[in-house]
Amino acid sequence: MAVMINMASKKPDELKTLIANHERVGKTDSDRYRAAVAELASRNSGELTLEKTVAVITAAAKRGIFISYKDVADGNGAAANRVQFRIAKHLLEVSRHAHKLGWPMISAIVVNKLHVVDGKMEPKTLAGFCECARSMDLEVGDEATFLHAQQRAVFQAAKEGRLS
Repeated sequence: MAVMINMASKKPDELKTLIANHERVGKTDSDRYRAAVAELASRNSGELTLEKTVAVITAAAKRGIFISYKDVADGNGAAANRVQFRIAKHLLEVSRHAHKLGWPMISAIVVNKLHVVDGKMEPKTLAGFCECARSMDLEVGDEATFLHAQQRAVFQAAKEGRLS
């Protein structure tokens, strides 16, 4: 029987070490790893939690729609104006988490409110999204093409039931 660790009592460096150790030995499917990732993401994002954000994004993906940053904040029960400066970093953590699960970068379908119809990202946002992808050793090439491929992959994975 596995002993559960109280992740809330861990310091950020301890969480990072625990995460890195699990990744090093390929144990990213363990409950301890997931709990540590969720705790660290929660701390880094204030009121935004990895679990809630993943749920909001995957629900939208299953419906085949793009969502806004405000939708993510609302899904977390957070006021958008209180998390607006942290949400980009949070979404990058969400994409890293998804990548470790073998999923596409699920934050690809979260866009500015003006673009929920077409799925485009503002240039600065697209650059950050693609930089995150490169940091995970994904081949980006043309950034807009990469974004669209990730968006299609998110919707396809949701359709096939692979985002759970």
